[in-house]
Amino acid sequence: MIQLQGKYKFESWNIEFENPTLEINTNSISIQPDQLTIGVNIILSVTLDNKNCGKFGYELTDIQVNNLEYNPDELVERVLTRLEDYKVSE
Repeated sequence: MIQLQGKYKFESWNIEFENPTLEINTNSISIQPDQLTIGVNIILSVTLDNKNCGKFGYELTDIQVNNLEYNPDELVERVLTRLEDYKVSE
């Protein structure tokens, strides 16, 4: 799990995720070879009202890759880069 910093907003929900924890489901990778992009399911975990934890699943798509070989380190880097598009503040 990776602790993110900042606020993130996704079209699917009308909430902002502040400093969420990120989990990447490496078993859910979908490949678009003609565009050199992949998609992967992620889970964002946040603390709600200072005590309850909420987990939200999201399919993160259009992740640019250099090649289609699986490299776990590159996957994390690419997911973090793609998440920058959803970041609304530090």
